[in-house]
Amino acid sequence: MEIASGFVIVFAACATLLLDRAIAIRPRWAVARRGIHLVPPPAVQRNVARQRIQWIDALEFAHLIRTDPDLVIFRLIDDRAPEGEHAKPPGVVALTMEQLANTIPWIPSGSRIVIYRLGGISASQAAKVATVLRGREALFFSGDTHHEVEAEFSEPDFAA
Repeated sequence: MEIASGFVIVFAACATLLLDRAIAIRPRWAVARRGIHLVPPPAVQRNVARQRIQWIDALEFAHLIRTDPDLVIFRLIDDRAPEGEHAKPPGVVALTMEQLANTIPWIPSGSRIVIYRLGGISASQAAKVATVLRGREALFFSGDTHHEVEAEFSEPDFAA
């Protein structure tokens, strides 16, 4: 008799779990039958971040410098960069990736952000920066930027 009552209790517990699981999964089955696939939130965040990054060239960059007063320009540097790489033109903030992550929350949402790096930004670096930006819109300067960027900040020669 005790074995039978134990069997009934185990059977009731299993039936309850199966019923609960069926109720939880049923909406997913209905969605899957209609051909709709749900995307997990981290994948959505990665795609949104990737879509909010825009690559610009030297002409667009020069135009932005002249016309956009709310432009914030960051130059990515490495922690172990040679001393000469830390020199920067006026109006540019040189930051490491960690410093950029700490700075982004303090920038007003209406400001446009341009990010460049001497030697260019690789795809893996762009992905890291997109993660650091947390969905903020940013412009990446494409190509080797050493002469192009710094030429935009050089002072005009008025003696000529």
